[in-house]
Amino acid sequence: MQFNLINDKKYFIIEYINNENKNSDNPLVGYREEGDSPIIKLLDNRIKFDYIPKKIHPDILAFICIIIFYPFLSPEKDITFPTKVSQKLALELRQALPKELIVKNESIDYDLQPYIGKKGSILSFGGGIDSLALFSLFPNITLVHEALLNEDNTGIKTLIQKIDEYKDCNNNRKSYIIASNSKNITDPPGWPTWIACIATSLLLCSSLGISNIVLGSSMGSLPKSFTISPWKTLFKNAVNINIVTPILGLSELALVRLIDTRLLDYAIWCNKADNNDNCNKCVKCFRRSLLVADYYNDLAILDWSGFNNYNVNRMLRKVRQTLSQNIYDRELGLSLLYLLFKHKKHLPNWIKLYLMNNDNSYNIDFLSESWYQKSLLYVPESLQNYVYNRITEKVRIMSIEEIKIFETLTKIST
Repeated sequence: MQFNLINDKKYFIIEYINNENKNSDNPLVGYREEGDSPIIKLLDNRIKFDYIPKKIHPDILAFICIIIFYPFLSPEKDITFPTKVSQKLALELRQALPKELIVKNESIDYDLQPYIGKKGSILSFGGGIDSLALFSLFPNITLVHEALLNEDNTGIKTLIQKIDEYKDCNNNRKSYIIASNSKNITDPPGWPTWIACIATSLLLCSSLGISNIVLGSSMGSLPKSFTISPWKTLFKNAVNINIVTPILGLSELALVRLIDTRLLDYAIWCNKADNNDNCNKCVKCFRRSLLVADYYNDLAILDWSGFNNYNVNRMLRKVRQTLSQNIYDRELGLSLLYLLFKHKKHLPNWIKLYLMNNDNSYNIDFLSESWYQKSLLYVPESLQNYVYNRITEKVRIMSIEEIKIFETLTKIST
């Protein structure tokens, strides 16, 4: 297996060649870790970014190669990277991930020191509720948004402009928009791995001295995050980068209340419309529309007709099944069930049908104003005090009784 840098004046391009499949007409097939379509095909073996870094540490470059093409890498086969990597990275790759990745000896520089940042932080910004809440908590953080290559990105450009005009920001804070084709190199489309969302942040690491990459994973990711991700461990051990998730203990009910309405009105969470704005048809738009309408208290005037489609109805059937079996489903989460029952009288009949014969109202009002402090265990120790102070300035800590209710409902055990 081999990775090459393609010389181009406009784009930063990495090419992946799998020698076992080099002469085959059949695309490589891999497994996506998350999402509705776990089996994916590789349509394009070149990842392109419209940002060319002035400098990039060889180990960081290797990580970009791995997180983009990981589903299509063959275990226990030699890998050659565009530039020689450190011995430290080569050793970590052999043992940290489910696939044993073997760096070819000729691709190791035994004198190369591992990457060490300068304690800088960057937010991998998605433009939705989680990212905007994170920005509201940490308004001076540098952020980078990954846009779609060769697409109309007007919506995100407008949002970034509003953020840069935000009065509470430090004047030295910077925003980056980097376009790539990372979501379009597979069929079905989407990031090949969940960790691929930080590829654009990695491009900036060497130039900005980044040591912490901040992600907007919120309470819905909490049960999964209690099992330490091998990716987080690998980044920390191999290149001294922390993958930081400060809002794991906050529900979307609380997050939406942290966002200044001047920014909330420009939030983008799905990018499926023609202008890369919210489509107001998909499951994610359904959930976010319900959440934002609850915040503004205007569900009575919301038009739900665009959501009456196969995917949303399939999700609502899952809601009905979850209620009837009294189980917790991480993908649905608590907030959705709570809001559906809270606003049941304002919902159209086609949605109400899925809530019939269920009186479980999921009375979790406290999630809109409280923080599950145990989630701080999954923030690097060096940042815990800072994160604690920033969050408790905005929301209170859950009471002991509330923690019991939350942990019982979600089956979380630390």
